[in-house]
Amino acid sequence: MPGPQPTLAPSQGYATGTYPTSGTWGYPVTPAATADAARQTPVTISMSPTSKQVNTGTFDLVVKGDNFTADSVIRYGGTPQTTYVVDADTLVSPQTSQGKSVAAGQVTVATGGLVSTPSLTFNFTA
Repeated sequence: MPGPQPTLAPSQGYATGTYPTSGTWGYPVTPAATADAARQTPVTISMSPTSKQVNTGTFDLVVKGDNFTADSVIRYGGTPQTTYVVDADTLVSPQTSQGKSVAAGQVTVATGGLVSTPSLTFNFTA
């Protein structure tokens, strides 16, 4: 019978505990929190700003919510935008008001095939 199995720290990307005596031990695992968040629908809570005057330059659209991952993308009017993930609750998208028409558009976040609820309304104003 084999001797005791080693226990490796989760911070090293390994599961802890006793492994079966038949099989491989010390294999990397995905932390449960990361795997669960990847399967959850993103939730949008707020954004800033909520409006911008047309032809007044660039700005950062910041969306706050829950369940954001490295694959999350801000969408404006259904169109994916360049998106930077700050953390699991914050996304940032650089935008420009140059050449935009006065209009309102729906802002959502997509992670894989899952789309956030509720959608938020962003207004380009005169």
